[in-house]
Amino acid sequence: MTTLTAFLASYVVSALWQVPLLYLAGCIVAYIVRRIGPAAEHRVWITVLLLCVIIPALPAPGMHGHSTAITITEAHVHHTATETTGSGHGWDIPLWLPLKAMQTIVVFWLLTVLYAATRLVVGILRTRRLLREAQPYALQPNEAQLWRHSTQQFGLHNTVVLESETLQSPVTGSDNHQHILLLPTNFFATVTHQDAQAALAHEAAHMRRNDYRNNILLHAAATVIFFHPFTLLLRRQLTSSREMACDHAASVQVGSAHTYRTALLRLAMVIAQGRPVPPMAAAIGIFDSHSLEDRLKRLEKEMPNTNTIARYALAAIAFLGISITASALALNGMRLLPASAESKITQPVADSSSIPSPAPAPSSTPTPATQSKAKLIMPKLIHQVDPEYPKSARARGEVGKHNCLIAITVGTDGVPRNVHIARSGGAEFDENSIAAVSQYRFKPATQSGQPVATDMKIEVNYEIF
Repeated sequence: MTTLTAFLASYVVSALWQVPLLYLAGCIVAYIVRRIGPAAEHRVWITVLLLCVIIPALPAPGMHGHSTAITITEAHVHHTATETTGSGHGWDIPLWLPLKAMQTIVVFWLLTVLYAATRLVVGILRTRRLLREAQPYALQPNEAQLWRHSTQQFGLHNTVVLESETLQSPVTGSDNHQHILLLPTNFFATVTHQDAQAALAHEAAHMRRNDYRNNILLHAAATVIFFHPFTLLLRRQLTSSREMACDHAASVQVGSAHTYRTALLRLAMVIAQGRPVPPMAAAIGIFDSHSLEDRLKRLEKEMPNTNTIARYALAAIAFLGISITASALALNGMRLLPASAESKITQPVADSSSIPSPAPAPSSTPTPATQSKAKLIMPKLIHQVDPEYPKSARARGEVGKHNCLIAITVGTDGVPRNVHIARSGGAEFDENSIAAVSQYRFKPATQSGQPVATDMKIEVNYEIF
């Protein structure tokens, strides 16, 4: 459980600085690929979101380091050493935090994930209820012609048209593998033929791109980093680029970006007078994005006809940019490790020159000896040296765990004495464990205010991961 807590806390801390860097890289790459079109820009932001979720969880490749964690238990001290390996060179940043601090970070993260997941589930349920309560809409001949033209242009099949009094603008949903166009009541009576054509083309573009399903999947992925302030900016970029991609596709169908832009502006004026989609609904609508002004500006500029070579060149630059950023971030892994924990030691001795036999089992009747033992204050580790993973074992590519149990006597001056192997983990590992533990320094155990020598055992666990 401690290992999982450390991993999750490390994920949160790493994401705090990695997500902003990835977002900045995304802004640069999105600007580069803008000439290709909004669809390519949207794919960039999808890639950035996935990298923001994945990279903080990755171990840094190419590392050769080890970390240690001390936990003092009732009978001995557990000393864990872990080794990370790779083919290149890199560095690791161990950050020591109390276990309670890491648990607090993990609890905070879990609460944000739970909140984000709840919002997503509520949105999906509201959308499903919206679709259940909607009524089938019988398209008039001219309306059916408009919708048929849009579906044919985008290669859509198996579509359903519904209407709802709840809505003021068209939205797109999906149910039972059917694309659903949900229209507000009397929609065609409140807009012109040209405006209706623009709205239907936009929603058909959403269907062609499977935006309803993809939107749910992206929101589900974003719940993992919902705690981060940059997640809101990232989601806005995703929504804005998605709507711009549909704007571009719809303007091509309408025949002119200027015509589509004019229709979009008139639709916005009509829809602003009514009630939008209920909050947290998962349906996709023409005015989901809060960047209508930016969309209108983009539509003012006709998309340049970039040739095929330029498209591939820009795409390669975009891919290279994100790859370099991801690699650079992965080379700087940050791991949180629990600081030493204290508990009771029950084997005090008065002589540091030898290790006495174990104390007899306590009787049910308290004695002066057991009462004095209860007052023992255990040794506290104040300086440690990390054991080195044997180079020869690493060169041989050994995998698995190696456990060494080291017995020591902590003298009244806090220096380990009589350091020897109580249980062997292999000659190379035993040697490195003794070398490291011999350099430990303790605050000696005290009893009745006086320092006393104390026997303890340290378990050194080597593991390659």
